[in-house]
Amino acid sequence: MSRPDRIIVDSFQIVPDTRRNQYTPNHARKNKVLQAIVQTHIALFKHFGMEDKIYDLTVCMQITNLLHTLHNVLRQRGNPTSGGTLTTKVGVECKIHDGAEVQVRNSEQCCLLVSAIFNAHGLPYTHNPGDRDHWYGIAGPILTSMAAFKNRLNEIRVGCQYFPVAKADGGVKYIK
Repeated sequence: MSRPDRIIVDSFQIVPDTRRNQYTPNHARKNKVLQAIVQTHIALFKHFGMEDKIYDLTVCMQITNLLHTLHNVLRQRGNPTSGGTLTTKVGVECKIHDGAEVQVRNSEQCCLLVSAIFNAHGLPYTHNPGDRDHWYGIAGPILTSMAAFKNRLNEIRVGCQYFPVAKADGGVKYIK
């Protein structure tokens, strides 16, 4: 007997898509990651002596991008097989500009601060290739979407006439 040409669909039966990864979210771990991110933001504001600028979007976006970069540096350091070179690209200084002055701090001290806060939340920067439920997979997308807000904010400030395409020589290159 041949197979039918049509497949009868039952609307009450949910058939999972076999191509999708069947991921079950770990809400407790996600809450820890979110708490660590918020606490690290506040700690970085204090570290740079800018507690009064916590509501300044420009400074906040710089702190967010710095946290995202430091997270990736620490993540690459924790993975011995990684060929990551972000550590050498970051340099020895982290700078935050508040519009009036530039605050400069040692990047290693900033890394230690971020690492200490995440460790306090039970989220160490260690590499475990067998752990599919590692917290990096939760923190990475959150930090990426937070950092992407800066690009959207710049687009709104510049307007729709210009589109930022590259950074060079301390400036931003736009196209019309």
